[in-house]
Amino acid sequence: MESGFDARDIELSASYTLNGQDNLRKRARASQAIEKINNQPPQIQNYSPIATPTSISLSRQLSKKRTADTVIKKIPGLLDSEVKFLLQARRTHFHTLLAVDKLSKLLVGQLVIPPSAFTTGKRGFEPSEFRRYAMVSNVVQTTSNLTNLKINTGSASPVHKLKFCLLYPQVVGQEDEPTEFLPGQCIEIQMKIGNNSEKNSGWVSRYYTPLRGSTKCFEMLVKTVAGGLMSTFLNRQKPGTRQFRIRGPFGTPFFSVPRSPSSPMVIQIADKYVFITAGSGLTPALHMIEYLLLPTKTPLIVHTPYTAQSPDELTLTASDVVEVLEHFYDGWAYVRNLRTTEFGVIPLPVTYPRTVRTLSGGAVEGTLPQIVVLHGIRYTADAFGLQTLRGAALAYPGCVKIVHAVSNPGVAVEDTLSSPSAGDVRASVLRLRAAVAGDEGGEGDLIPGTHAVYTRRIDRDVVEEVVVGVAAWNANGEKTKGKVFVCGSKGFEGGVYETLVESEDEVEGLVQHDD
Repeated sequence: MESGFDARDIELSASYTLNGQDNLRKRARASQAIEKINNQPPQIQNYSPIATPTSISLSRQLSKKRTADTVIKKIPGLLDSEVKFLLQARRTHFHTLLAVDKLSKLLVGQLVIPPSAFTTGKRGFEPSEFRRYAMVSNVVQTTSNLTNLKINTGSASPVHKLKFCLLYPQVVGQEDEPTEFLPGQCIEIQMKIGNNSEKNSGWVSRYYTPLRGSTKCFEMLVKTVAGGLMSTFLNRQKPGTRQFRIRGPFGTPFFSVPRSPSSPMVIQIADKYVFITAGSGLTPALHMIEYLLLPTKTPLIVHTPYTAQSPDELTLTASDVVEVLEHFYDGWAYVRNLRTTEFGVIPLPVTYPRTVRTLSGGAVEGTLPQIVVLHGIRYTADAFGLQTLRGAALAYPGCVKIVHAVSNPGVAVEDTLSSPSAGDVRASVLRLRAAVAGDEGGEGDLIPGTHAVYTRRIDRDVVEEVVVGVAAWNANGEKTKGKVFVCGSKGFEGGVYETLVESEDEVEGLVQHDD
């Protein structure tokens, strides 16, 4: 192994008890039903084998509709309840026969398709090409679950989770089109927003980091910025009402990834990753965590036997390989056992993450991810991405550590000049810790040593405490082969970089200088 530690020496902590499932069994059963429905071949009703012109035309129409509906249902990440928004955004228009006849006489040019397109039916994927998408979901991620009973802690800059789906996903696929976005990549959205001063054209472009998904269907987080043209525009949109111009992915991934699932290589990751973030700059860290620790349709190796405790759970043996179909973000997932082809719910701590694979003879190789996230926010209500952080921490204990630095704990958004009492600060922090732990309304805590809250802004002391203490950089006299990412506004990134440079005497190898 080039980095990290040997996965064979990793054992589950004896003090850690498998987290019991929340009330999500119905979701697992619903997933089973959906899977069975999607696996059934679609039927064409009233099909006649007699090839009359009318029956041929009807057959073609039914076949196209059947193919389109089947492809839509099979798009990973697209829920049945969201299909209607995709169809609504298409704004399909049918012409009368008279209109079609008139339009056919207005032909002024013809597209010439390369011969290769006829032989292969595909063409190369081009990230710089804009494609049309539909927004199928818009959900606010902040303010709702962090309300303090004493004061209002509503977020001044709400974060929305938006989901986009390719408008016509049943179009013939393109060669080399990525099946998933990689951590470190981004997409570009370009929209015509009236009454703006950007080059007096009305067109506004912004780059965003996807949270999860692929070029066919993906989710992303957008923080509403005061005076921000694109963020305000996007977060006001309702699903199914508009088409969006999106292209990508762009950027260099954080690590090398095998070109295909059958590749003998494993994902090459560093010993440790530290993300120092502010506001929506948390998204790249969430994408990294989702990709490495909470993937779907990815084989995972079972390292500890498990006996089913309920009819909807699976019994597993060591070395079984499972494929996750749905995450519940409570340490459990709905999977398919590739050895027995059975479906059911399992606790994820009995599996290795996707960065570990088996070798011939039963040996394993790879590196367990070590990710530390420092997220700077103004108010406790500004915290978001809690589901992903909690789900990863419960799925693979010890792989993720979370630190929130709250600059104004216990302060009401509409009254930022007030001085909070010690009780308000403590109550605010407890609410945040309970929200991260998924114990809404209580004072629950995540796995001990996994989550911490600092009641001050990110400064040099906070950075050094997180890097040296929480991330254990260069612990035991051994130089850490890790990476530090700073994500936020330009002012924040510049300030943190200066802090890292100043801290280099205490933390060797923290900053790589350009010669």
